[in-house]
Amino acid sequence: MFDFDTYILEVNDNFIRWSGSRTVAIPFDIPQNELLDLLPQINGVLFTGGALQLVNEEGEQHPYYITAKKIFHYSKFMKDVKDEDWPIIGICQGIEVISLILADDDPNALTKVFIYGGNRPLKWNLDPITESKMFHTFPRNLTDSMETKPYTSHEHSYSLSMETFNKTLGL
Repeated sequence: MFDFDTYILEVNDNFIRWSGSRTVAIPFDIPQNELLDLLPQINGVLFTGGALQLVNEEGEQHPYYITAKKIFHYSKFMKDVKDEDWPIIGICQGIEVISLILADDDPNALTKVFIYGGNRPLKWNLDPITESKMFHTFPRNLTDSMETKPYTSHEHSYSLSMETFNKTLGL
């Protein structure tokens, strides 16, 4: 039994702290005026994993998704208008959030899949040590091992198909 409506998993807190930053939890239902006061005081956001129905078939949006959209548009404003990096990292459901925003809130942009307990090696699309802002501090032996050993866990209910990716302009 889990008797809490809001929480932050230790793994997410550690992920941010181990990268050298501090964690600030943003309530999913934060009032807009408080969110707009908070965002200039931080320098990026991690959209974490989870299992929410972000947008249902009728187009109703979960409060978490509504808040995430405001954060996404703040980040885009900072980059497009102020020419400042204000990064967003999406993990699992966080990637779903970003994908849905870029697909104009279309819940059909995501494909239902069932991947649970599927640990796999990771295929890098770049050299993580020399080309990644996120992984450049990892030891080379770890990034090499991540390519050959099943170190990454996959627990997903939705994915973004290549067909949707290719036909959705924002993505």
